[in-house]
Amino acid sequence: MVASGVEGAFVGPECPYAAHGPWLQIFIPERFARRILMDLQELVTPTKIILPREFNWPDRGLSIHLLPEQAFDPPLL
Repeated sequence: MVASGVEGAFVGPECPYAAHGPWLQIFIPERFARRILMDLQELVTPTKIILPREFNWPDRGLSIHLLPEQAFDPPLL
């Protein structure tokens, strides 16, 4: 996630999403950053979160998915 004025960023108001090599950049204007912080406030007490959990901002075309750690375990052979 990239804020306004970050040197070397490939994203900005005109192009909010960009991929460069292995990096995905998402431009987050200050007003939207405040909104994200409010929406993610429940993460302050992560022991109360039931996973999986999804946060959506459809007007920005953005979703963040939180998955339990077991979702990333290698499959049993």
